[in-house]
Order: sequence, then structure tokens, then C-alpha cells
Amino acid sequence: MAKEQDKQEILRQGQSTEFWRLILEVLDQNVENLRAQQDSEDFKELSNEQYKIENELLKAKIKYNQKLKELPNTLIAHLQSPNQEVKNFDPYYE
Repeated sequence: MAKEQDKQEILRQGQSTEFWRLILEVLDQNVENLRAQQDSEDFKELSNEQYKIENELLKAKIKYNQKLKELPNTLIAHLQSPNQEVKNFDPYYE
């Protein structure tokens, strides 16, 4: 099994690849699309209750996409301090 430092280096190197840049691009597009949905006229025409539910769902999806962009850094930080309690990487856990 790879040492903690090796794992951290793999994550750092992975961040500089075209693969990760493509993932970041897709995540950014997802956030833009979700924000466009929030600003759409159809969205504003929902009932107050439905608007609140849909808006909270869209905000959670935006937050999730933003947290995914930081996943390598989050994992690196966790590997640097492995003696901490087990980290829950579920973005909805907080």
C-alpha cells in the first residue's frame, strides 16, 4: 500500500492533469446551469412552498459541486493529519 506522502503526491499530480481540468470545467458548467435555473422565470413562478424547496435543493447541488472541486485538497489535508477522527466527506453531512 502506498505511503501517506506518496498518496498526497499522487493527488497533487492528479490536480495538474487535463483529466482534472476537464472535471473542473464540467463542475463549473454545472454550477452555472444550476444558477441559471435559480434565475429562470419558470422558477420564479413556483408557489412559495415549492420555490423554497426547489431553491434549497439547487443551493445544495451548487454547494456539492463546489465541494467536489476541492476534493483533492480535502483528501491531502486529511492525509497530512491522519490521527484526527474519521472525516466524513459527504457534503450533505454538515
